[in-house]
Amino acid sequence: MDSAYPETLKTSRLILSQEQIDDYMTNGYLQLGKMLDEHQIKFLRNEYDQEIEKARRESYLTNLAAAEDNQTKTEDGEMLQVFGVSARNIWFRKLAHADRILDVVEDLIGPNIRLLQAHLLYKPPHHGSVVYWHQDNFYHQCFPANMVSGWLTLDDVNGDNGAMQMIPGSHLRPSWEDWGEQCEIDTSNARVVELSAGGIMFHHCQVLHRSLPNNSDRARRVVVIRFCPIGTQSPRLQTKEWSFFVHPILRMRI
Repeated sequence: MDSAYPETLKTSRLILSQEQIDDYMTNGYLQLGKMLDEHQIKFLRNEYDQEIEKARRESYLTNLAAAEDNQTKTEDGEMLQVFGVSARNIWFRKLAHADRILDVVEDLIGPNIRLLQAHLLYKPPHHGSVVYWHQDNFYHQCFPANMVSGWLTLDDVNGDNGAMQMIPGSHLRPSWEDWGEQCEIDTSNARVVELSAGGIMFHHCQVLHRSLPNNSDRARRVVVIRFCPIGTQSPRLQTKEWSFFVHPILRMRI
């Protein structure tokens, strides 16, 4: 394929301002502009659609909106996921290694970075399901709780087709399981994060967030790449075979 695809992500170092770093530390997320140009967006959309169809054909496409039987469709909608996409597709693996993305991650969590997970999240037009309020670290159990996720969209995303909604500062509170199942969530200051195609948002593993349903006639294709400092403990890092292939060290400056 086009060998020029990753090259425009290998540019001079992208340095966050102190104000941007402070915003992330205060709010638990940071919205940035475009990381991809139009050529890269088109290229990755094609790769994305192929991976979704392959996963559907080979029965490893997960529907987060489904009941416990893990069917790929429900009457309520679809929130489709492909795990481990960086191990399945060289172009998404190159994306996880992209310098401009790692530059931002380095400014947020330090220079020694490991890949925890990369996956596709797809909300199809008209029946893309809501994802309810949650904290990522409830599932990943990173210790210390220092994982950061890059949420990169290949489509324009707004409130109509499944944008993320964040509760600023919620990462500074106790984890979800410490709150207990009866905890009420104050959503009065929740913010919808709109992104243009090729845009990216980074968020802390304990910030409360959800994604809205996709009732529009547009797709919502997102690539999520989760990063953690080398030395982070997580069940996901301990139970995978070929751990250093699935969870490679992406950058190290020791």
